[in-house]
Amino acid sequence: MNLKRAYIFILSALILFTGACYAKDLHQYLRDTRKLVDNGEYELALERTIWFHNHALEHDPGMLGVRLSFALSDWYKLANAYPPALVALNNAREANAELIMSGESDFSTFSEYVSMNRVFNEENESINLFKQIEITHPSAAQDYWRLIKDIAIQRNEYGLLRKYIGNVYREYKTEEERFIALMESDMVEFSEYREALIASYENMFVEDVVDLINISVALDDKESAQKIRESARKLVKDYRLDDIVIN
Repeated sequence: MNLKRAYIFILSALILFTGACYAKDLHQYLRDTRKLVDNGEYELALERTIWFHNHALEHDPGMLGVRLSFALSDWYKLANAYPPALVALNNAREANAELIMSGESDFSTFSEYVSMNRVFNEENESINLFKQIEITHPSAAQDYWRLIKDIAIQRNEYGLLRKYIGNVYREYKTEEERFIALMESDMVEFSEYREALIASYENMFVEDVVDLINISVALDDKESAQKIRESARKLVKDYRLDDIVIN
């Protein structure tokens, strides 16, 4: 769910920023870097990859989503073919972990660390570090929770979910409000990709709802599970909401 969510919002960002000069230049920069990788020019590709990671946001803050998704995936692809790229990516990830553990990091640093773990398919590292931060820097953990929530749901970390979500129905209402706002946004209303965006947002919403129902059941809160399902059914018709078992 987390990865799908990231790509859906990145799609939205690309639509919004498609007319920006720097964005066009930086997307072309990434395409040119991929061509270098395809041609085996790994050393130059790595130099460009590191430059993009360190400096892209100075030119266009709107590249934040791309930087932590497609660009990191490109870096990992290069790392599979060119060991120095793997060393550089690991070093960047470890530097973030050290900064987080020191208590001197911010939300963006933890977001970057989580994104790097995602491309390595090592999201357990994000959970493990979060649990350490809970002990050493509890106020920071509160700030970082929303970055780790989807991973905690996927991995059935019910201790964390019970602690940070608390009222599952209230969590659902937050997701519902976000979904309605997206569906009523100008981006959906006037986009040439309207049908695709609606389908993506509905799918994302249903996935979130199913997860929250499962959490409610696991926390022995079947009343909330029923309320969540009935509320969601009024907004979206989807077989997954009918098939999920609450007992």
